[in-house]
Amino acid sequence: MKKERFYLFLIFLLAFFLRVYQLGNLPHTFHEDEVLSGFIEKFVNSNIAKKDFENLKEVYYEIKNGDEREFNFAKNLYDEVKRIYDSMDSNFNFPVIQNKEEKSVENAIEKIYDLRGTPCPLNYVKAKLKLEELEINDILEIYLDEGDPIKNVPVSLKNDGQEILEIKKEENFYKVKVKKKC
Repeated sequence: MKKERFYLFLIFLLAFFLRVYQLGNLPHTFHEDEVLSGFIEKFVNSNIAKKDFENLKEVYYEIKNGDEREFNFAKNLYDEVKRIYDSMDSNFNFPVIQNKEEKSVENAIEKIYDLRGTPCPLNYVKAKLKLEELEINDILEIYLDEGDPIKNVPVSLKNDGQEILEIKKEENFYKVKVKKKC
């Protein structure tokens, strides 16, 4: 009995998730195959859910047919659905999982932006605007003068949610490496 309730709950959870956010055209009465395929298509294949769930249909039917070894998979699926839901923005969009092979720190785009001679707060505004042009995890190396620029710009960018990777003093200026995080 516990097993039957479990797999019905799992299907209900996935169906609800698809229906509420109108990510699938599921009829009011639907077949579990449609729900499972819809979740795989709309979430797993779109890199919103982890690739660990590509075999969701197979595992689901193994559980339904009595294989209780897969209950841990279902718990992980529940956690993944909760993670996806929690990551949804105010426009009901989901962030895509960045494939580590696609963009690591080593191959992240790195740009240089020379702001030497640019006064405060204009240097911060320009740095912020330049970061908006970049993709998440891209790196911007900013050249800043000594004094107020090096004191204020890195702190302001960090307060904006960006990651300061390195501040390196050169002869008469600073190199600040910033990783775009938002």
